[in-house]
Amino acid sequence: THTVIRFKRKLQTCDERDRVINKDTQRVLWAWNDQDPHDSTGPVYHGENRGVRSSLFIRNTVNTEGESLPNDILSHDVIMSNTIVPPKRTTYWCRVIDMPKLQAKHHVVQIQPVITPGNEGVVHHVLIYKCRANPNRTAASHGHPGHECYTPNMPQDWNECYQHHSGLGYWNRGHHLPQSC
Repeated sequence: THTVIRFKRKLQTCDERDRVINKDTQRVLWAWNDQDPHDSTGPVYHGENRGVRSSLFIRNTVNTEGESLPNDILSHDVIMSNTIVPPKRTTYWCRVIDMPKLQAKHHVVQIQPVITPGNEGVVHHVLIYKCRANPNRTAASHGHPGHECYTPNMPQDWNECYQHHSGLGYWNRGHHLPQSC
């Protein structure tokens, strides 16, 4: 049903023909042949049995288990519900939401991804942007799935959301911002 290959090597081999293994996404090329290689001639050509996959060998996680937040913290979950991912290699999905109206100034102290179990292979990263003030902006209703980014279906005023706030990858469990923020 499947094959598992385990390997061991230094992360940095100092060999100019080797790639450094780090926390970035690594491209893995793979190929196989049904015949065992011969000692004298080496492996047999793989034919069509080949492919490529992007993988993470080292996960960059933040331990938030032992950290506690004060009891008076307000939380707000942003969930991408009813979203059908198009059948193509890469999709960028956009959604503009209105944050809750607060009576006084508040600060973001923690950001965590909320990924439905089973969808980890679909979500690679999440980028959060702040929108320029526009009282007429088209905000998605609570149950609206959003739009594929940078396509004619995306409302044009969403292009005003370009100030990067933060980013999360599926490999981390979030981060606490320092108290000085």
